[in-house]
Amino acid sequence: MPAQPGVIQFDMINPFMEQDKADLDRVAYAKMLIEENKAQDAILCLEAEVQKNKANSEAWRMLGQLYQENDQDDFAIIALREAHQADPYDLESLLALGVSCTNEHDRLDAYKYLHMWLKFHPDFQSLPGVQ
Repeated sequence: MPAQPGVIQFDMINPFMEQDKADLDRVAYAKMLIEENKAQDAILCLEAEVQKNKANSEAWRMLGQLYQENDQDDFAIIALREAHQADPYDLESLLALGVSCTNEHDRLDAYKYLHMWLKFHPDFQSLPGVQ
């Protein structure tokens, strides 16, 4: 089945979907997998988490950043927008969104997310023109 625009096609065979949340903190486990350079396993782990907990902004952000690192900016943007929707003030999500939108040549959205990053960042929010 071809991928639909704006939709992440999650892997149908995902061992992390079988684990109950009580048995596994998927975000912590994904961080461990990332440290062990097992990015593909971390992606599966985070995909399972966001399917079970759509409001987990940290899992969406981490998933988006992993997609970004794998040059899958289209999926990164989807995941990072989900992270932004769950937590509109998360600076890491806003910056990553700005980068992915730039990579996809979407200047207007790149500007919007980078401007929001400046607006909410405590070190830059007082710059002229940021508000």
